[in-house]
Amino acid sequence: MRAILDRIQPDNIKFFGKLNDFNKNKMGIEALRLELMPNDELSAVVVEVVGLFKDGGDESQIRLEFYQRQLDGKSPITSTEEVYEVADKVLPLFKQMLDEIAKAVGADVIVKMSPGLKAVDRALQKAEDDYSDRACPNNGPAIGWVFDIVRGTLSCGTIQSVIAVIALLVKDKRITVRIKFKNRFKHPTPNGFCDMLLQVVFADQGLVHTCEIQVHLRPITEYAVEHKSHESYDYFRQFFQGSMNTVTARLEDMAKIVGPDFAPADDGVEAKAVLEDIVVDVLESKDVYRMYKLTHLFESRLSELDLALYVGKAELAVKIERYGTDNEGVGGTYNNMAGVL
Repeated sequence: MRAILDRIQPDNIKFFGKLNDFNKNKMGIEALRLELMPNDELSAVVVEVVGLFKDGGDESQIRLEFYQRQLDGKSPITSTEEVYEVADKVLPLFKQMLDEIAKAVGADVIVKMSPGLKAVDRALQKAEDDYSDRACPNNGPAIGWVFDIVRGTLSCGTIQSVIAVIALLVKDKRITVRIKFKNRFKHPTPNGFCDMLLQVVFADQGLVHTCEIQVHLRPITEYAVEHKSHESYDYFRQFFQGSMNTVTARLEDMAKIVGPDFAPADDGVEAKAVLEDIVVDVLESKDVYRMYKLTHLFESRLSELDLALYVGKAELAVKIERYGTDNEGVGGTYNNMAGVL
């Protein structure tokens, strides 16, 4: 195996270094969360929403009334320029609401907002990746479904402040509709990060715009920033490409490969050593599902065919020993290996 590892492409070695960093940060966030919330208090927070789809249906049941609106607060937008024209006017009013809520809760709540609106190129890319097939009023642009062009964060120092902030957001009359609520303390992101996210229809001074609000527990956010957790996630988002659901699914595959007992390498350990440790661990586990996933990664994602064949042969040997040569699963592995060849 070592001779094969010596021929691995440098970018693919980097992949496993990033995978190590990603899992190390994820495990660090999970440990901190357990320390801060041994009773997991924030997982129980619930906010009632109307939902983007009628009766909990699919894309065919989408509520077109939540598509972004023009300056009159009623007409659906017809261009990217119209979305940004409204968003630019909404931004200071939206910030004013967040400032008022932060002040009402107490000094440990800080309002954080990116300078200006979400960059146009990023919004257009998100629209293309996630909403290009979604119905739009009057065949308008998909960017009308991008709800984080105006967005802000309420950063809370304590669990109690998080709960108080959510309560005030629910009561604020400028939020006319709550479309979506994600409690990521109950369901963390693929990199372990946890916060709360709301997508809301904000209405003030005749303007109507759907915005995004995040509520953070500051110690967790500070840990993620300090350990550059988002950089690792961004690497995989660019590597796997596609929608958020696609990236999440691929990262779940990576979690299955490394397994629940993965011990991240210390800082300074070369990425090549991480790769070797993962391959050895998967093979020694004799877990044919992990072997299959690793073979698929080497073949389809990294184009490392020698390694794919090496792991595939190990998977085949385990299946033959366990099930015999006439087993359907053994035949499937033969077919997979033929594809590698």
